[in-house]
Amino acid sequence: MEKRNLTLQGKVLVIKTFVIPKLLYKAEIIGIPDIYIKEIEKLLKKFLWDGKQPLINIETCYLSREEGGLDISNIRFILKCLNIRTIYSIMKSDVSNWNIIGKYYL
Repeated sequence: MEKRNLTLQGKVLVIKTFVIPKLLYKAEIIGIPDIYIKEIEKLLKKFLWDGKQPLINIETCYLSREEGGLDISNIRFILKCLNIRTIYSIMKSDVSNWNIIGKYYL
């Protein structure tokens, strides 16, 4: 199989278009343990830099293009936001059969 020579911006686009949405879908349904998140981050880093030494810090990659970053989505941050959204929806909703246990533990 022939490998495509994507630019850095092309690789970022592939990650944001194909990888992140699939991860978010899985995370909303079954969740993703932290050990797998670390592995996913390693694979994305390897894909982005072709297995070579990164040219910039990963934290810089998360910044917007205007701030000098690559505008890559921070997977850990997004997953924490999903968890917060779930907690918020449990706390905001009226007491019903499906969320009594959630409200009890919160």
